[in-house]
Amino acid sequence: MKRFAIAAVAILGAFVLAVCLWMSFAPPAEVAATLLDLERGRSGFEVKELTIPGFRIEYMEAGQGQPLVLLHGIAADKDHWTRVAPYLAPRFRVIAIDLPGFGESDKPMDRHYTGRDQVGYLHEIAGALGLTSFHLGGNSMGGMISMRYAAAYPNEVKSLWLLAPAGIGPGPGGEVFAKLKPGDRVPMFARSVEELDATLALVASKPPYIPGAVKRVLADRAAADFPLHTKIFHEVNEEWAAVPLEKAVSGLQTPTRIVWGEEDRLLPVANAEQLHAILPRSSVLRLPGIGHIPMLEAPEVVAEDYLAFVASTPR
Repeated sequence: MKRFAIAAVAILGAFVLAVCLWMSFAPPAEVAATLLDLERGRSGFEVKELTIPGFRIEYMEAGQGQPLVLLHGIAADKDHWTRVAPYLAPRFRVIAIDLPGFGESDKPMDRHYTGRDQVGYLHEIAGALGLTSFHLGGNSMGGMISMRYAAAYPNEVKSLWLLAPAGIGPGPGGEVFAKLKPGDRVPMFARSVEELDATLALVASKPPYIPGAVKRVLADRAAADFPLHTKIFHEVNEEWAAVPLEKAVSGLQTPTRIVWGEEDRLLPVANAEQLHAILPRSSVLRLPGIGHIPMLEAPEVVAEDYLAFVASTPR
């Protein structure tokens, strides 16, 4: 038995060493793709695609039940929902979308991506998926788009799940972005590993560990998207200045759960109460020790809270 235990430890050690060597010397793109596939597989997500006028859209789907459509933030993609999906899939048909201009969906530079534009694109996506009534959730920019969608199509949205949504307070990016001068880099967008590290420190109270090879790939992707995402940020900022989100969604009757990390350094947690005051059927969950991306930092907590919220909401 002792010899068996020693042999097992030796085999495990050899396996760990092989993995470490592979992560250190394999092409970064190969490492990133493999780890991403493993994460998606663990979450139960299956990658799919569809087309709407002007765009090929990539999305992921897991589970069964009532549809729950999830929208990412402005510097993110559909994979920000992989950690929370396993807790939601037993109850919902979870659909995480790469919005036009982001992730692995099409990103034409000559199109527009304001909140109003994204609402239109999302309506096309919902139609392509055959969705006429669904729950809708979003983080940051995705939360802002979710609210605008519910205001435009109130009969389609059964509930809203808003995780630190943008658009409340002094602009869609909050105080951090309100201080930007013309020509400044938008802190959410990175062009190097160093800038990516700074972004992670801004959005997460405890930034997740990301292997070096994966981080290099993410930084390269972010750098390629930098011009388009900077353009999108300014388009959204101009839209907010013309029609503040509070004016567009005030009085919305959709049942809404607002979730905010108390350590959010991008959008202040005080915005949660400001939003709650204008949404008559809303409630708020504040999370101590959590930053701007609760579904990544506390996936089980936010999922269980949302499931309880939906279960207690009159139909």
